[in-house]
Amino acid sequence: MRITPSELSYASAQGWKDIYGHAHHGRQINGKEPRFYGLPRDLDNKTPGILEADDENHARMRKIFSHAFSHKAIREQEPVFQTHVNELVQKLKDATAEDPKREFDLGLWYTYTTFDVMSDLAFGEPLHLLEHQNPKYVPWIAAVFNSLQAGVIFRSMRYWPTLYRILRFIAGKKLREKRREQFKFCADSVDIRLTKDPEHTRPDLWSLVLRQKEEERLSLDEMHTNSSAFMMAGTETTATLLSGLTYYLLKHPDKMDRLVKEIRTSFDSEEGMTIDRLQRLEYLQACLDEALRVYPPSVTGFQRRTPPEGAEICGGFVPGNVSILSAFVDWRGC
Repeated sequence: MRITPSELSYASAQGWKDIYGHAHHGRQINGKEPRFYGLPRDLDNKTPGILEADDENHARMRKIFSHAFSHKAIREQEPVFQTHVNELVQKLKDATAEDPKREFDLGLWYTYTTFDVMSDLAFGEPLHLLEHQNPKYVPWIAAVFNSLQAGVIFRSMRYWPTLYRILRFIAGKKLREKRREQFKFCADSVDIRLTKDPEHTRPDLWSLVLRQKEEERLSLDEMHTNSSAFMMAGTETTATLLSGLTYYLLKHPDKMDRLVKEIRTSFDSEEGMTIDRLQRLEYLQACLDEALRVYPPSVTGFQRRTPPEGAEICGGFVPGNVSILSAFVDWRGC
């Protein structure tokens, strides 16, 4: 689909591979579209993270973080996930036992859980939101949500540069303050985490990253920027996806019954619900894939730009310097 005279959108599996795939056999990668990527001007350290980095530094950071997000690393960190998920389930059980007709804002509870999990992984310490909804962090969480919502608007307005500049002038100051607040919290938390003795800390994001050779490690400023990105990308997005999944399951009781049956016939106890075993549940995976398709956490695209010599996308030639993106999400349907 041609969105603008110089922008194309593809909805196919091959399009995803051709647009975002790695360079090979002389094929050049499609770089990030400059209009939509770049270092936020309000970051105090002015250091790009993995989201804003150029191709060379993006590849370097991706290589470093690939160890922290590998299947082996996720299994090492499984106790972190289990701790907070068990706490969420217990909180809901206790509240239901007191009042069986009590209503829950599950979106809020999912948010508490994802922020506790990501804080634990990124900083070695949860925010304890599930435990007592610590009011200290509520304004910061609101700032994260507001920043993401504003980011969607600002990103869309880049199609109209003049209106974009006017909008930044009108609303930019408040947004920059919120982003600085969020960034400072993440940077301070990373600094505290790095003071801990690595021999006495359980596996988290930075313990896995710091295992790399010293010459390959991230700089402190890069750690600060990436920690902010992970807290933005791994909290609200996951909570949004789970909220959408829950909504659609409740709207379709037959699908809910089928999922419940698969889970309850696959495990004898809650302790048996490990990451490895959960991945074998085909219908659960299908529900998650379908939720990603119909209720995507990220509402903006991930635009790329073809190299000057052009590129082949889905068997057709696309001239150079054309914006391209794929709207395809791998799914099998419920």
